[in-house]
Amino acid sequence: MIRVLSLNLQHGLPGAGAGDGSASTGSLAGADISDPATARAVMRATAEQIAELAPDIIALQEVDLGQARSGRLHQAAFLAEELGMPTCRFSASYAGPVVGLRRRPLRTALSSPTDDVLGLLRAAVGAGPIGYGNALLSRFPVSGWHVKRLGRGASSVEKRGERAWDPRSYHVSTASQRVMVAATLEVPEGAGGPIRQLSVASTHLATRESMAARQLAAAWGALAGLPGPHLLVGDYNLSAEQVDALRALGIPVVACRQVRNLDDVIYNIRLAADAVGEPERGAKLVEMMMAELAALKARVDAVPEEERGKSVAFISIMAGYGGAGCSFDVMCDYAGAINAKAAAGNKSGTVITKEQLVAANPDYIFLPSYRIPSSNEETYGREYMSDPSLAQMTAVREGHIKHPWGHYVYNGSQNIVFGAQETAAMLYGDAFAQPTNRHLTAVEGE
Repeated sequence: MIRVLSLNLQHGLPGAGAGDGSASTGSLAGADISDPATARAVMRATAEQIAELAPDIIALQEVDLGQARSGRLHQAAFLAEELGMPTCRFSASYAGPVVGLRRRPLRTALSSPTDDVLGLLRAAVGAGPIGYGNALLSRFPVSGWHVKRLGRGASSVEKRGERAWDPRSYHVSTASQRVMVAATLEVPEGAGGPIRQLSVASTHLATRESMAARQLAAAWGALAGLPGPHLLVGDYNLSAEQVDALRALGIPVVACRQVRNLDDVIYNIRLAADAVGEPERGAKLVEMMMAELAALKARVDAVPEEERGKSVAFISIMAGYGGAGCSFDVMCDYAGAINAKAAAGNKSGTVITKEQLVAANPDYIFLPSYRIPSSNEETYGREYMSDPSLAQMTAVREGHIKHPWGHYVYNGSQNIVFGAQETAAMLYGDAFAQPTNRHLTAVEGE
């Protein structure tokens, strides 16, 4: 299975509730990322969150290179290093500072002074390149890079003063240049089923929907000419109402559901199977998943009754995950457990406070792990385990702190089965233990 993540980085600006999860640094919400040390701390925290999802390919939008507002970081390269991803390419929509003289780069990579008309001058005074755009990171090797300039929308003039003859009465808004960066990836055997070559692109389209639709058509046309299958991801700035219009342009669009329950998983499996002309395999995969879940439920029902019905609080670097209306609900149901956050009224996407966590008093706390330093679950978990105000929670007092395999418990695909079993393994022990590389497939021989 190939895991792809698309993220609008917003030049590294931390949002409400942001933090790296450690007691030493605390919250990063509202942090001044123009300070280089703070900018690195925010990017490092972002890398830890991304590592939780263990993507093979990352498409980034709104990425800074050398900007003063984000500590002069090469954000894409920094994330690639933190995540141990050997493949990284930044592609500038424009060169120059965010405020000041923006310009169309000669070459979007901005990897040498000659890529920018002012690059040699900047190099002469010891300054590196400055830009803003998109990026691609990958664990897989790249056989070819491709960039498509998508142009910019029309400028607009807004009258703000009463004197028609005065230029100061008018404000001119110019649209930003847009670009698509694509890579043809060589997929290692066993990583993507029968797929051995994949072309993936990252883009960020104009805010004006009519222009965004034209840019999307141009981006897809360029991507479709590369070795396939093809995957175009990014920030489209398009409303759901425009899906039919995109399809009318000949662009295949598959709109999946956000997974909140098992019905959503089944819907997405069948949707994906229908999209690639394999409805029978989709039906088979659903059948396999339900059979696995039924078998797991039977095994859980055989566990002594007094061991079942325990409450579990899922604590994640992604602070809003784990409440009601997420895939962890399904895992708890089939593992014979109670989602403590959901029981306390916490909804997925909403951060639970420590006060609410104490009131929920979970029997177990889950801190997901990938057993690699970059996931750092021990670090962010320490904030909870060392906080005196949490010491009397049943989970802390009895040492019921578990580290389930992240690939399984962050899952909204057919492999949600193994997330449920992983939950059971944390609660009931070795009888439910499993290796870390399981996946369900309806493709023969896989």
